[in-house]
Amino acid sequence: MVVVFLAGSLLAACGADALVDQTVRDSQGTIVEAGSVGTTRLEVGDCFDEPSSGSIRVVAGVPCADPHDAQVVARLTVTAEGPWPGADALIEQATPGCTEAAASAAAALVDVVGAPGVALSAYVPDAPAWADGDRSVICWIEAAEGETLAVDLVPDPGG
Repeated sequence: MVVVFLAGSLLAACGADALVDQTVRDSQGTIVEAGSVGTTRLEVGDCFDEPSSGSIRVVAGVPCADPHDAQVVARLTVTAEGPWPGADALIEQATPGCTEAAASAAAALVDVVGAPGVALSAYVPDAPAWADGDRSVICWIEAAEGETLAVDLVPDPGG
């Protein structure tokens, strides 16, 4: 996966690790006990803490009631076909969809997106993930480095 800060990117390899989900979820799929979760297993509404460095394949999924670094606001599918179009093309396609999803996910995001200390980011497929058929984009709100989110920004991902 590629981490997109919507102004730049940080490459991170995709692999079997990205498929793990060791969180405990309730009947609606909400994380109720923390655990490792692969980037491809993140769902809308999931709260998580990112690793401090290195390739990002796995994050620490946490209950949204706990302080957390980030929350997923949307899962999109890119429409490009053929060979991997490159990170820049995927970033360009993901940016409007992620921004729109973040703004419509919860009224609170309208005031949060672009505010100091908070940014909109996304994971997009890297070349190996693309070759494996991954066309998903995971959009998320993140707190500035050293800060945490103290609220559940997407309390009802199904609604």
